[in-house]
Amino acid sequence: MDVWKVLVLWGLLEHLVLCLCQGRHTLPVLWIMPFTDELGCGNITETTLPAVHLAQQHLRKQPAPLGNYELEFHFANSQDDASQCIYNTICYICDNAIGLKAFFDAICHGPKYLMIFGGVCPSVTSIIAESLQGWNLVQLSFAVTAPAFEDKRRYPNFFRIVPSDNAIHPAVIKFVKHYNWNRVGILTQDGQGVSEVCRSQDVLEVQRDLMKVLLRANIQIAATQNFIGDPSVSLRILKVTENDVRIIIGLFNESTAAKIFCSAYHLNMFSSRYQWVIPRWNQRNWWVNRGTVNCSSLSLMEAMEGSISVDFEPLSSKETRGISGKQVPWFCL
Repeated sequence: MDVWKVLVLWGLLEHLVLCLCQGRHTLPVLWIMPFTDELGCGNITETTLPAVHLAQQHLRKQPAPLGNYELEFHFANSQDDASQCIYNTICYICDNAIGLKAFFDAICHGPKYLMIFGGVCPSVTSIIAESLQGWNLVQLSFAVTAPAFEDKRRYPNFFRIVPSDNAIHPAVIKFVKHYNWNRVGILTQDGQGVSEVCRSQDVLEVQRDLMKVLLRANIQIAATQNFIGDPSVSLRILKVTENDVRIIIGLFNESTAAKIFCSAYHLNMFSSRYQWVIPRWNQRNWWVNRGTVNCSSLSLMEAMEGSISVDFEPLSSKETRGISGKQVPWFCL
């Protein structure tokens, strides 16, 4: 079942529930997100539907005044139909024109929305988020992790329920200090960044924040290398005698990981003599869909053996109860 059939079916079910819920006031919410039916592409909107549906069920069970309202979602597609996947992972073509047109069309044709829900591409979201005050709207995102959105002076009406990309840096520092390492190198992909939807400036901002916290923790940055395309030259610079970087913190995505670890394999920059600290990615077994690199899957697995992947927790590890009255383990059932 493709995403549009899922959305239509879900919308019909919601409409049926609304008809049965006499006396409830509907609150229109604009859900602006990229959808795709490309084979092999993940769809963050489709995978989020069950969680949103569950939240609506919880809302209906709430006493007044919350129980007197029903959220009515209106979907707006912010992605070009001609978008393509990269190695069959979750990916989006971030087109400002398409995203803004979807937003303005929805605002123009109504109804009058209570708020904006969603937002994946920082380039599109930033333009919309900066204009929210003029539309008397607020936006809630569950996917945008770019650090720039922490600036409340620039985005006063924008809120998110996902941490910034910078949130993992304290964990990286603790990991490095735990093993008494005091000298590291940073390898950054200049272009699309840690996630498929990051712009170059977002990744550079993540890099700058990482450098700040490293220096604050008295950890020496032996070398930093940014690359576009072929990473082999950057890896050679990290390896040369005067740098001799053994602890490498990587800021790159899975579409480039095969090239990086293939170069590391040929340069013998792996095994117990090197430690790689890299982001956790959405795609599993990315080394199988390795593209045109001059390495086998076994070589890539050998090169990445022992690497550490870092990410923030998707669910809290605390045992406190939320507004729904339930603890985190309940949502994992």
